[in-house]
Amino acid sequence: MKKLYPLKIILFFITVIFSFSNKIYGQEKTNSIVDLLNNDNPYEEVIYGHLNKTTYIKGESLGFTIYSLDKKKKKLSTITSNLYCVIYDSSNKIVKEKLLKVENGITSNSFILDNTFKSGTYVFKAYTNWMLNFSSQNFFTDSFKVINPDENKFTQRIKRSDKLDIQILPESGHLLTNVINTMGVIIKDSLGYGFPNLEGKIVDDKNDLITSFKVNKYGIGRFSFIPKKNKSYRAIIDKNGVIKEIKFAKKKKENGIILKVNSTVNSVLISAVTNKKTLNSISNKTYKILFFEDEKLNSIQFSFKNKTEVTKKIPFSSLANGISIFTLMNQENQPIAERMFFNYSKLKINKLKELFINSKNDSIINTSLVFEKKVDEFNNFSVSILPKGTNSYNKNSNIIADFLIKPYIKGEIEDSGYYFTDIDNNKKNDLDNLLITQGWSSYDWKYMFNKEKNYKYNFEKGIQIKVNLQNKKNNLGNTFSLFSTSQGFLNFFNLDKGKTSFMIEDYFPTDKDNLFISEIKKRGKLKPQPLYAQFFPTKVPHTNKFATYLTPKNRHFIEDDYSEMALFKTINNNNILKEVVVKTNLEREKIENIKRGTAGRIYKIKNNHRFLTLAQYITFNIPRFTAKDTNEGDLLIGLRSINTSLLGNSNAVTSPLVFLDNFQVTNKQLLYNYFLDEVDYIEVRPAGIAKNGALAPYGIIRIKTDPFKYKANKKVNATKIEVPLIFSNPKKFYVPKYKSYSSSFFKNYGVINWLPINKIDKNGNANFEVNNLKQKNITIYIEGITKSGEFIFEQKDLKIN
Repeated sequence: MKKLYPLKIILFFITVIFSFSNKIYGQEKTNSIVDLLNNDNPYEEVIYGHLNKTTYIKGESLGFTIYSLDKKKKKLSTITSNLYCVIYDSSNKIVKEKLLKVENGITSNSFILDNTFKSGTYVFKAYTNWMLNFSSQNFFTDSFKVINPDENKFTQRIKRSDKLDIQILPESGHLLTNVINTMGVIIKDSLGYGFPNLEGKIVDDKNDLITSFKVNKYGIGRFSFIPKKNKSYRAIIDKNGVIKEIKFAKKKKENGIILKVNSTVNSVLISAVTNKKTLNSISNKTYKILFFEDEKLNSIQFSFKNKTEVTKKIPFSSLANGISIFTLMNQENQPIAERMFFNYSKLKINKLKELFINSKNDSIINTSLVFEKKVDEFNNFSVSILPKGTNSYNKNSNIIADFLIKPYIKGEIEDSGYYFTDIDNNKKNDLDNLLITQGWSSYDWKYMFNKEKNYKYNFEKGIQIKVNLQNKKNNLGNTFSLFSTSQGFLNFFNLDKGKTSFMIEDYFPTDKDNLFISEIKKRGKLKPQPLYAQFFPTKVPHTNKFATYLTPKNRHFIEDDYSEMALFKTINNNNILKEVVVKTNLEREKIENIKRGTAGRIYKIKNNHRFLTLAQYITFNIPRFTAKDTNEGDLLIGLRSINTSLLGNSNAVTSPLVFLDNFQVTNKQLLYNYFLDEVDYIEVRPAGIAKNGALAPYGIIRIKTDPFKYKANKKVNATKIEVPLIFSNPKKFYVPKYKSYSSSFFKNYGVINWLPINKIDKNGNANFEVNNLKQKNITIYIEGITKSGEFIFEQKDLKIN
């Protein structure tokens, strides 16, 4: 038996030697630092979560869709499997957590904001075990607010203070005297949000005006000046007649090199700048500017010679999609300056071209979307549908920014979707100013140069189970069957002589799954086996690593809103009570639904039949078939129209296809002497094609079990394994009910729908239906991505007649 351990990923890229054109880069030589980083570049994934809102009322569902991206290729990750979603309260205590299975780079689920939640701010975090090895902000973190109608303290307005956080930062991390330096300015309020449209001026120690600046609506701007050695500088800001001052440029350097970035229509200009004092000591030294082109690290090698500025022109086509980080390295391979730049030229967004609304009936509205580009590959987009003007959707996160910017910076971005909506030169400049204020990137060069990287956290794919037999003497060898009730998962394990354990790998147990192991004895009889199991993983891995985020802005809830919140709570509690009453008739309704959904016949197993074997039940109760348990430990099933004496010859039997739950049984030994003690019903279908595509010329028999339901009657022939950590199945999103759909409460905090899984077809079309809640104006918020990394990002206001 092959012994397996928890998976460890070691992925690396092929070493490539690059030579660059003298016209563009200057002469380039192969160097050890490029070889090192290109050869030792582990797989990394980036996670983004689209939440349906940012402000919730207690009792609502928090719906979300998670997207996983290959960080290097900028495409949906096809190998991400296990994803952890955790909600923390303001004290960093875990409130709820889930393990989800990611397929094709996406997954979706929901959390019920039940009595565990009080009024306040919470943090939603999504990550994989493997990404905990890296310092970058690859995991997803965002905050949301919960309002409990029982707590009226939220009816009070919370004001931000007048205190300003003013930061003035040099373009590439250092301030160098006697040369032009570009400075980024960011002014924030007490809540961490930018203070808009303030003006300021820069003066020296003699109050002489040096220059002036103005920040944008997010409190971000820039200015340039030449700092002098013996001078001090102040920024003076006028905030509604109140003057704020801040000293800066205290750590000027007389010697050094800075990086400056400018751009043309098709290229970026990278300038290494020094002053005359420094030039004498570095003129003949060789420096490198490192940057990534997609998955490969490039290096521009240069020396200053007799010039104080060296400029290299790099086409946008030679830069990575999204953030490019230009790092200046000295001869000792030490980073001495760094500048980030966002490359818009490779950004692909499939924009919405047309949108049609048709009323399907009085209660349903059919929405048809037409996108600019056809999509002939796997894709998904999630849609949050809310009343226009809602106060409950104030996201700072965005799928493009979280994938292409956030993993490379250390700070947070306010309203990151702004930079990717109606893109023009002003927005490109605003984003460039933002990057200047971020300082150094999240690259950890010391870690990257470390040849012996120890990955503490394993890459996970499902649950790994090591099954250990308690009877350590295995002199004859054993055969075991492993059966999962809900997944149709059935395996056989042959344990060699002398072995006392075996591994189960890539197992994805769900919240309705049970795992049973039996030893197969002579004539196919099943026997429970004393054993103990070890699981990998056993619990959700927790970490103190958090990506930066902004808390949702506090809003004022008027008394009318508060009274309607209380009614909202009462209405939804009544609905829950009604659901409990309905459950009494679920069993009868379930069988009727099954009958309506099949072309065959359903045989509900009665209690007085549970002592029968499957062969006996088929023979006496199912008119078309007859069955027999053979002396060889097998089960034979045939049509009654065929001579029953042929049942003694397995080669002569024309048998139907047999399914045990969702698994097709090809080895009938599994059903030898099979009692009906845990069988719920048997479905018999005529000749045709089974769901798995197999031909069934003699019909189909499907056996459906429910071990928990009939536990009292169950004949113990297997050992049940309790799995400590299971995957959460996708839950249907619960849309709340409201007293009034025209009230201010519904318009501010109501939910029309949340649709986590949607596709654009080969013609560029997509369709979805929403409940007609008699709203004249609604807003849809769309985020998604295709397999190759083309983004889907749209916010659209709709008018409904």
